[in-house]
Amino acid sequence: MNGAAYDLDSTIYYLDKLLEVRPDLSETLLSYSFFTNYRTRIHSALQNQKQLHVSTYSELSGQDRNLLIKIAQGSNSFLKPQINSMYLWRLAFEEQEDIVALKKYASQFMDEELSQKDLFEGRRASFGLHFYQLLTAKKEFAMAKGLLQKLRASIPLSEKLPRNTMNVRDQAQSIAWHHFLYAASFYLESQTLKDGPEKENLLRQAFDHSPNMVDQKNLYGYYMEPIFLGFKEKTSFRPDYYEYVKSRNKTKEELLNILSQMALTSPEYLTELEKFYEKNQIPGKSFAQFWLDRINLLASESPNFKLTTINGKEFDSSLKRGKWILLYFWGTWCTPCRAEHPELQALSKEIETKYADQMEVLTIACNDQLSKVEKYFSNTKYNFPTAMADDEIVGLFKVMGYPTKILITPQGRQILLPGSQNWAELVKTYASLK
Repeated sequence: MNGAAYDLDSTIYYLDKLLEVRPDLSETLLSYSFFTNYRTRIHSALQNQKQLHVSTYSELSGQDRNLLIKIAQGSNSFLKPQINSMYLWRLAFEEQEDIVALKKYASQFMDEELSQKDLFEGRRASFGLHFYQLLTAKKEFAMAKGLLQKLRASIPLSEKLPRNTMNVRDQAQSIAWHHFLYAASFYLESQTLKDGPEKENLLRQAFDHSPNMVDQKNLYGYYMEPIFLGFKEKTSFRPDYYEYVKSRNKTKEELLNILSQMALTSPEYLTELEKFYEKNQIPGKSFAQFWLDRINLLASESPNFKLTTINGKEFDSSLKRGKWILLYFWGTWCTPCRAEHPELQALSKEIETKYADQMEVLTIACNDQLSKVEKYFSNTKYNFPTAMADDEIVGLFKVMGYPTKILITPQGRQILLPGSQNWAELVKTYASLK
């Protein structure tokens, strides 16, 4: 499904045969190939002209459009649920100048798609926001608002999703996708309003529900959605709320709270937070003291654990209070982990020599074997402190991908570190906080 010419009947036939044997492939084939290809070309056209004319739509979407129609009008029980949201949106898009038709398809979408338990299948929630954009563009605000309300009520915000067939990585990406689209719904609605309390409240909702640090580690689950929705590279709505309120008579404490939350999830705002604090300093408290207090206020409690390192030393987190702890979850099988290990090795040595009184490092080898870890260290000459994961530690810290880096504060609170290129420098910044 790469845009080249293909025989539609043959494509449908072989898809049917394949999915009889591997029904689990229906989402992969459509979501990661067909959907992305189809929507990317439409988005590119929209970027190149203010409005995509319906008269050029058929030529633009080509064979993929025809395949979409074939599947929608066919009888394949695996594929039809996957493409129905896109199919209804396509009909609405092509007939958007006919308000009666647009509202008919929007109503059909709400009845058929938003009543489903799984909004990730067929990217139903995403197409819900596309319908919202079509309706607001035609000033059908009442129906658009009703659609958003139904959409929000249907999006699961907990870590328990309707399906239990996903592996850990796919589940984490799906959770991140749900969080982003839920936040995006408030941001989109805010853009239809004039400045005022209602707009501010919607932006605050978008701020509160923007992807957290766990979600950001699973950006692959939603990285295309901002592009499709016209947000360019906007993956969080926290900066939008901050920019809106900072010129609207907010107290210094309110702005410090907002910036602190932003800096905790996006460390690039730490410098701005420090500048703001130094300008509006709380008497008798340094920025380092202030930031450590805020981290402990905003972060979650860390569980206590005991592990034995591969060198036979016991590591008991309950005895480490008063120090920072860097936990690094990895495996010899993990390519991204191994790529970071030169930096991890250097950081471990620097902490040992410069920050020994402030921080300790423990790396935890997961889904691995002791013999493989020892061989890896023998070949690489690395010697950062390592323990083998037991049956509980991964679940205890809700590790959903590798590498995962967690900092435990001297007071026993935990924060997830981003997978950014300057993560080691960030660790040293935290280590200096007392």
